Amino acid sequence: MKIGVPDTYFLDNVDHSVGIAFDNAVGLLARRGVKVECVPVPFIDAILAYGGVLDSVEAASIHAEWMRSRPQDCSPDISWLYAGYAVPATYYLEALSRRGPILREFSKSVFSRVDVLATPTIPTCIPTLAETNIEHRSVVGEGYRDFQLPWPSNRKRELRFRSKRNADWSLLYRAPIR
Repeated sequence: MKIGVPDTYFLDNVDHSVGIAFDNAVGLLARRGVKVECVPVPFIDAILAYGGVLDSVEAASIHAEWMRSRPQDCSPDISWLYAGYAVPATYYLEALSRRGPILREFSKSVFSRVDVLATPTIPTCIPTLAETNIEHRSVVGEGYRDFQLPWPSNRKRELRFRSKRNADWSLLYRAPIR
């Protein structure tokens, strides 16, 4: 098996401890006989640009009814979703039509050299509960547990997670694009 380590983007601006943990994990695999190769990640700017357009429009669409019918339950943290309403349909369709061919070329370029592309899951360390602003409050009559984390980028946003009180905390990570 040959593992690819990206030469750009995925390892840019990661927390120091995330970088060390990633290097240690890749090093362990190399010591166990896995071949490791640094690989270029082509088209990353286009992938991010088109993905940003699609994410913005689709997130706004998915949450539109909720944002209209229950604006009192919308956190200021989600104000970025409103930008998706302003994306012209022509930009959305262009991003939709170009993303697939670019991702196919990305995949062909990377996976013709390696079997797996290894990247950190997220660029930052997850804070402990003590480092968050845990609140217990009632939302629409049901008890919820609510907490916010700093957004893992340079943008001034936070991630908000909410679950019913006494429920298991579980988070879904986005599925790979096919």
